[in-house]
Amino acid sequence: MESGDDPVDLDVRIAGSNAAGTITTGGKTLKVRVIGQSVYLQGDHQFWVDSVGPEVAKLLDGKWLKGSAADPKLKNVTEMTSIESVTDELLTPEGAVKRVKGRAVDGHADKPHPLLVVPDPGSDSQGRARFSDWDEKVTVSAPPAAEVVDVDKLAS
Repeated sequence: MESGDDPVDLDVRIAGSNAAGTITTGGKTLKVRVIGQSVYLQGDHQFWVDSVGPEVAKLLDGKWLKGSAADPKLKNVTEMTSIESVTDELLTPEGAVKRVKGRAVDGHADKPHPLLVVPDPGSDSQGRARFSDWDEKVTVSAPPAAEVVDVDKLAS
């Protein structure tokens, strides 16, 4: 995945409507937790400086910003934590689709194996995606309340 000219490194664990992980691009990192309809974001200092300016960044350092998954401003983030959105983005072909001769895959029916998606060697895309750890238990919990800044409470 790419954000402008910068590649996006997405490392997310998904369990139903809950997810936790990191999104890194342009040397900036954003930690994300989605629990039902609540979204928690914790950016590194440079992420906050670029997003909200240096003064507000000082206030958010070490804090988790809490918002709603229904907030249109968080749509890009929530889509990156949805298995449906990620697979739709990565596995939807662009242009004409041609069928090629397949090859055998050495694997075991009783053990899930990673799925690696790489671009066609002739394409200008540099992205790759690796889906792994199928059926692993994923527990996502809200950050400690003392570290959370609730956007809805700030607005009122």
